[in-house]
Order: sequence, then C-alpha cells, then structure tokens
Amino acid sequence: MHDALRFIQHSGPVARGVLIILAVLSVISWMVIFEKLIQFIKADGDDRRFGALYGKKVGWNGLYKAVLPLKNSPRATVFRRGYSELYAWRRKGETPADPLVPDKPVQTDPDPDVLSRIMDSAISESLGRLDRYLPALSITVSVSPFLGLFGTVWGVMTAFMSIGSTGSADITAVGPGIAEALITTVTGLAVAIPALVAYNIITARLRKLEERLTVFSTDLIRLFSRETGQ
Repeated sequence: MHDALRFIQHSGPVARGVLIILAVLSVISWMVIFEKLIQFIKADGDDRRFGALYGKKVGWNGLYKAVLPLKNSPRATVFRRGYSELYAWRRKGETPADPLVPDKPVQTDPDPDVLSRIMDSAISESLGRLDRYLPALSITVSVSPFLGLFGTVWGVMTAFMSIGSTGSADITAVGPGIAEALITTVTGLAVAIPALVAYNIITARLRKLEERLTVFSTDLIRLFSRETGQ
C-alpha cells in the first residue's frame, strides 16, 4: 500500500489524474453497491412480512391497515395503491387513510384498465426506488476501462519519449512510463469489474422483481374485479 502511494506521488500529472478519477469512480460505485444491498435487504424483509399477512386472509381493510408500516415492500406498495383506488368511492369516513385517496369519494368502481394503469404506476414507483443511482454503476463500467486504456497508452508513449530523449532503452529510462501504463490498466480493471458484477446482479434482480409484481398486480385486479362483480 505504501509503495502504491509512493508511486502515485512520483507519477506524472496525467497518470495521477487518471488514478484520481478512477478512485472517485470506485468510491461512488461502492457507495451505490452498499446502498442497493441495504435497500434490497429492507425490501426483502418487508416483502416477507407482507406475504405472511397476505396469506392470513384477514380481509382487505385489515390487510391494508396491517401493511401500512411496510414502506419498503414493493408488493405492499402495489396493494396499497390498488386498494386505495378501488375503495375510494366508499363513504369518506371508511376510506383508507392514504394520501393517494382522492379528497372526494368516487361514486363508481374504477374500470379494470384504470386500476391496471394505477398498479403499473405503483410498480414503476417501487422499481424506481430500487434502481436509483444505478446509472452511476453503468457509467463506472463504461468509463473505467477506457480511462485505464488511456493511462496505458500515455505510459507507453512516455516510455518511448524517454527513449528518444535519452537515446537509451535502459530500464531507468522506460521504467516510469511502463509502470504508469501497468498501474492505470490494473486500476481501471479493478474499478470496472466489481461495478460490472454488481450492475448485472442488481438489474437481474430488478427484472425478476418486475415480473413478480406484474403477476401480483394481475392477481389483485382479478380478485378485486370478482368482488365488485366486474
């Protein structure tokens, strides 16, 4: 570690700039990775609690009240949005205490297509919370290897210029340039690979979650429509 810091201190301004940029990208990507990890842990925990409550068949109103604290559960978000829309037409005193419910009760049951669009909006909202800052990982994956390649080319060019100015291919002449080329290449890969792995895992989980939420919302619409006779 000490040798690496010493090398950075004695490297050229271009290589040092590349390494600093890569370090910043690495810090940002790891912050995003840990934030996504915490978000998914919370979402999975709340979703399990929602599944347990949903399986108890406590009734829609009872389920609605029970899942209000489950703010991180994607399925609970979809259910709350759909339930609020479906039962907003009831007497105002019986309307669920949810900011999504209109101030004035709706007098007719919502059309299933309208309910489907509302639930799709809830799905997008849930996924939007989980994929927030994900573009930062994509940028890191895309930019880091090219920054490393730029450092490589610059280091090799520096080595050839040293050969031209000294007239010698001695290791003392080409060593610094080659070292810069190697360290920037390794650093670029070290930053890009974890970001790439994390990005692929997160996007795969989001795709599966979207499929689950779509199936869940379809089942809810069917159950709601059966209850209202539509």
